[in-house]
Amino acid sequence: MRRRWFWLLGLTLLGGCYDDTPNRMKVIDGETSRLIYAQMVLDAAAAAQGGRTPDRTLLEQAEDGYQQSQAAYIEILNCEDEGVCRRASLRYLCADVAALVEARKTLAPHSELYSVAEQLSASRGPMTADRLKALKQQIEADGEVSALEADVLTLATAATAAHTVYALTPAGARDAERRRRTHAIDEFQLRCEAG
Repeated sequence: MRRRWFWLLGLTLLGGCYDDTPNRMKVIDGETSRLIYAQMVLDAAAAAQGGRTPDRTLLEQAEDGYQQSQAAYIEILNCEDEGVCRRASLRYLCADVAALVEARKTLAPHSELYSVAEQLSASRGPMTADRLKALKQQIEADGEVSALEADVLTLATAATAAHTVYALTPAGARDAERRRRTHAIDEFQLRCEAG
């Protein structure tokens, strides 16, 4: 009996350590064509370098590509939230999402969709644990934390706690879901910044 209990405990612990990110990302990439759509965005941004206006067809494809990329990052964020994907194993996507954000900035003067996406990005939203972690890293980067910065961190910690409690309510969960639909790329980039 003791051996069986030990075996079950071992399986439970190993199950908690299992990382299915590579397999799940193959499925997500296949279902969402993440890489293909991201390339459409990057191609349009390359065409817009130096202030040139990209071809209208290329720009329309890039707008569709950006919306599809948002959908792909929603799936990736959900995968991590469900515990199937591990953040450490998703680190390789940080360069991909950074490239999408840079492309969005390049295309904003040429497209209403990208312009609105940039404006939405500027409103970083509620103080989440990831935002708090990124803020702490930014403040502590120089090794010294001033009294003002310490006060900012205290207020940010309180705001994070309030947001965490609100997110547990049905209204908070709905708000988070709505926000994710428009901010998935930014949310993933913030997770990259938070480490």
